[in-house]
Amino acid sequence: MTTTALVLAILRLQGLHSPGPAEVRARLLAATIAVEAARYDLDPLLLVAVAAHESMFRRDAVGALGELGYYQIKRNTLATRGFDHLSDAGLMQPRINVHLGARHLARVRRLCGNAPPIAWLSVYSGRSKCRPSPYSRAILRLMADVQSPEVATQ
Repeated sequence: MTTTALVLAILRLQGLHSPGPAEVRARLLAATIAVEAARYDLDPLLLVAVAAHESMFRRDAVGALGELGYYQIKRNTLATRGFDHLSDAGLMQPRINVHLGARHLARVRRLCGNAPPIAWLSVYSGRSKCRPSPYSRAILRLMADVQSPEVATQ
């Protein structure tokens, strides 16, 4: 999938269809997502859908339990992965947050024995079993929402 297609997907999931500042941010985010998706052999549209679901593409999003950034990274997840030295501001930097989100998704996929995403996305969201859940279904619906001819052919 091209970066242009990812930009269109990000804009569509935000309900935006015209150029402007949001397009500039989407281009920067799409480029970062493309790099991390390739690094971890993940579908870039999956990374886009997870960011849409977790934060609606708000890099400064803070969850009810202190989760941070696009991928709502939890401090305790960082502590177990050797990234506890990062400040909150550092965790909200797009490159760092996308890298950590993609890395965590790839780790969860391995833990679930490379099962289909509908199974392992449940573990990403904090569940203990590799099986379908409302969370994994929501992510797959978001992916389907942006699989239009104009996004798919870019």
